[in-house]
Amino acid sequence: MGKLFKLGCFGLIALIIIIIIIITFVANGGDDATAPTSSTGTTTEAPAETSEPAPKGVLTQDKFDQIKDGTSYEDVVGIIGSEGELLSETGEAGTEIHTNMYQWTSSDTAFGNANFMFQGGKLISKAQAGLGKSSDVKITAEEFNKIQNGMSYAEVQEIVGGAGELTSEIGSEGDQFHMTMITYYGDSLGANAILSFTADKLDSKTQLGLE
Repeated sequence: MGKLFKLGCFGLIALIIIIIIIITFVANGGDDATAPTSSTGTTTEAPAETSEPAPKGVLTQDKFDQIKDGTSYEDVVGIIGSEGELLSETGEAGTEIHTNMYQWTSSDTAFGNANFMFQGGKLISKAQAGLGKSSDVKITAEEFNKIQNGMSYAEVQEIVGGAGELTSEIGSEGDQFHMTMITYYGDSLGANAILSFTADKLDSKTQLGLE
């Protein structure tokens, strides 16, 4: 019952975040789509992107993925290496329903940012836009059409050929309220597909410009 109450407190705000993220991807998808379109072949890769750790205080997709549900604000600061900007605050500090939303921006990309929501001092949701692709897996319109609601993320990966980019997450893996949004990119400029899962079951999908 308590968990349901907490979910209701942040559910509307989290939904707004997700809607904003979708709009951001549509508006700025072209920046990500200019990255290499294939993970195979003999194309030379820049070693600095994979061999050098990110500078302290710089928000990256890798750091975003490291931050899990239940992490404290202090630990998030430790992972990213800098303080976030407080966007909103609800409730009295020290209470179970005290809710804060912080934003970090990335110095690596023009539009990169991530929002983290904390309740009772613990992370309950996160969302990002424009941090840079964490997956070179491409999706086609044919593959998108094969994906059906009710499929697990593993089944989707079998169709597409690998994992996509984690865009947002609410709750912990294995929890019945665990919600994730995964983004795959297409070959053409700005093309992408956004898949939403609840408890590891696909409940919605949307695409833009896939071929």
